Amino acid sequence: MAKTMEKVDIAIGEHEFVITIKNKEIEAYKDLINKVNISLQQATAFKESIELLKDNIELFLGEGTFEKVFSSCEYSMLKTMNIMFVILEAVGNKIFEDETVEIPTEEMVEGEILPE
Repeated sequence: MAKTMEKVDIAIGEHEFVITIKNKEIEAYKDLINKVNISLQQATAFKESIELLKDNIELFLGEGTFEKVFSSCEYSMLKTMNIMFVILEAVGNKIFEDETVEIPTEEMVEGEILPE
């Protein structure tokens, strides 16, 4: 019997999340990963970055999860952004066949300055 879904387990602080990806959703997730990655990198204002993080974390982990993630990251936006990239990488590694998805690390993001 063929697998009909993939599961991605992600532990963030004391919280554990499971993302279930059905085979018919794989292409949509591929597009979503690319769009989220681009939108986060092109954000030009701090407020815009926060809104993108909140919306996208909740898109992947479920409604109301941003506050759990943010508190697990000690209310640090940089750490929260790093977690978003970890989520993208974990999901990407499950759905991109035989490819490793490399998402910018915290050190790469840390050097960028976002205007207010």
